[in-house]
Amino acid sequence: MSSRSYFKCNPGWVACALLAIWPQAPALALDLPVPVDKAAHFGVSYVVADQLMRAGMRPEHAVGVTVFGGWVKELLDRQFDAGDLAADAAGALAAAYIRVEIKF
Repeated sequence: MSSRSYFKCNPGWVACALLAIWPQAPALALDLPVPVDKAAHFGVSYVVADQLMRAGMRPEHAVGVTVFGGWVKELLDRQFDAGDLAADAAGALAAAYIRVEIKF
């Protein structure tokens, strides 16, 4: 593998990595209008649905798989939060809209 292909990365994975460290970084604890937890759910669901569609999955299936994964995650939490599930659905739907309508 050449070093050029090694350093080529998908922007979706970069966004996912940044969202993964966001809640742990105290310097990034800003007073945002959207709670960090909901923004993380939205962002991770967006990236998952986008990557599933890039791998060849139909948009409606990618949204379903992503929301189902969010639902299972909420069931495994000690406290079910419908807001987290709504953020998961919004992120997956945003990815599907951008892939289908904007063709990005």
